[in-house]
Amino acid sequence: MNLLLKLKEDFEKSTSYVTTKHDFYFNHDLNCFSTSYCLKKAGTLSMKAEELASDCASKFSSNVFELKQEKAFLNFSLKHEYFIEFLKQQFSLSQFARRVVVEYSSPNVGKPLHIGHIRSTIIGDSLKHLFRLHGNNVVSSNYLCEAGTQVATLLWSLQKFGFNESNPNELIEKYVLGNKEIEENPDYKPQVLEIVKEIEQGGGSYKELLDKVRARSIESFNEGYKKLNVSFDETLFDTDFIQKGKELVSEGLVNGLFSKDEGGEVFANLEDKGLPNLIVLRNNGTSLYSTRDLGLAELRFEKHSYDSCIIVTASEQNMHFKQVFKILELLGKDYSKNLQHIGYGLIKLPEGKMSSRKGIILTFQDVFDELRKEVLKKIEAKTYSFQEKEDISKAVAISALKFAILKSSFDKEIIFDVNKVTSFEGDTGPKLQYNLVRINSILDKASEVKDDFVLSSAEEELLTHCSLLESILLDCYENERIHPLCDYSLKLVDVFSKYYASNQVLNEPDVKLRTGRLKTIQKVKGSLELVLKVLNIPVLGKM
Repeated sequence: MNLLLKLKEDFEKSTSYVTTKHDFYFNHDLNCFSTSYCLKKAGTLSMKAEELASDCASKFSSNVFELKQEKAFLNFSLKHEYFIEFLKQQFSLSQFARRVVVEYSSPNVGKPLHIGHIRSTIIGDSLKHLFRLHGNNVVSSNYLCEAGTQVATLLWSLQKFGFNESNPNELIEKYVLGNKEIEENPDYKPQVLEIVKEIEQGGGSYKELLDKVRARSIESFNEGYKKLNVSFDETLFDTDFIQKGKELVSEGLVNGLFSKDEGGEVFANLEDKGLPNLIVLRNNGTSLYSTRDLGLAELRFEKHSYDSCIIVTASEQNMHFKQVFKILELLGKDYSKNLQHIGYGLIKLPEGKMSSRKGIILTFQDVFDELRKEVLKKIEAKTYSFQEKEDISKAVAISALKFAILKSSFDKEIIFDVNKVTSFEGDTGPKLQYNLVRINSILDKASEVKDDFVLSSAEEELLTHCSLLESILLDCYENERIHPLCDYSLKLVDVFSKYYASNQVLNEPDVKLRTGRLKTIQKVKGSLELVLKVLNIPVLGKM
């Protein structure tokens, strides 16, 4: 049951006053639901706020909530009978029949997965799980870029300096070397543009080399995705959308949306729409990101007929996607209204923003290795086998990374502190894993949990927090965000820890109360497991 929706429904039905879903909220200080509706609405009803509150209090009726008036404020606590029923039920989430494409990760061929790609990967993967949990038909899409000057620069460098296939860092090292060489010798730039042309025409003399680079890149990407437990329903390559993109450019030239400048570049006329003009074709006829993104949007809709298509990339591309979406709208593509871009803030190194062009890059493997080392330090004194420590360190490292990325709103920049994010006590993923291990240990030690039970106010306080989960998940779904779920989970484990420190469970002499406490802890377990399912964080047997 979504309690916020239930409260709104009961309030309107019994009082006849019309509210919005934003009028009610959970008050953590009072451990109940509250509203300041009367303060906001009294003036429009020619009433005093406290008078309106009294009128609402006299009329309010619900089989779930009890109302207590505090002057102009109304507070709603859950009835004892609700908790009894809540323990008997499974979580029931709102379901929506919607077809959604979520595009995420999308690294460039020839580059290692760096922490920026991983932020996109983790955000997109969690949104996929959130949407599927709410009944959506989700297509997870990985759009790999291999056309354009970056891959052409790499191919030029490999041809000039050789391809040492035994070097695991060969591609990024040769890219940085080639880029430096071209910056110092601009006369090489036309050679790179010729390679771009050949790639667009099927690869030409570079096809064999491009195929090697592609295969090596995909193998490396898949190793990272396996560690993250991430998979995709489709993997696409931007070279497959060049032709369709150019067809749309031709269409735009005919209807006047696009123009050619004096240098021969084709650009979209967007200034009168409040956006900068956007180049969609080079003067040599080769495509750009914009060209291929237009072709991708067209062919993707033909394939999936989606209700929504969400593209997760760095916020640096916010303007680019506003331009692309506007072009599609001006081309008369109805699906343009279903396109959405989620931009995320960058993760910075001490030197500044990551740049593989200059060789300052934090790869996923670098981060994963550092996290594992830190976790191994923390569990060094545990009497686990070598393999157990290996498995735990990997799972906790992934948890630390995912939670550190998801606990912030997507648009915020992140400074990554390995020691802090691996803590078992801070605002971290390992903290959630650790508390779930504690809960499972308690339940494993318990005898059979019987049906006859009683609850004290302590259990009801903890269950109140469990009961918020469906509302939190719906809020995340409707607003396409994850950080409120992370905030909720941290609060839940804090309330659980306080509860467990203050109340006997296994040693409680009253059998019915002990049973009630075990059932309450089972509910906390179910809540945490549902959170970890959305975050795609592994559940551990020991830590």
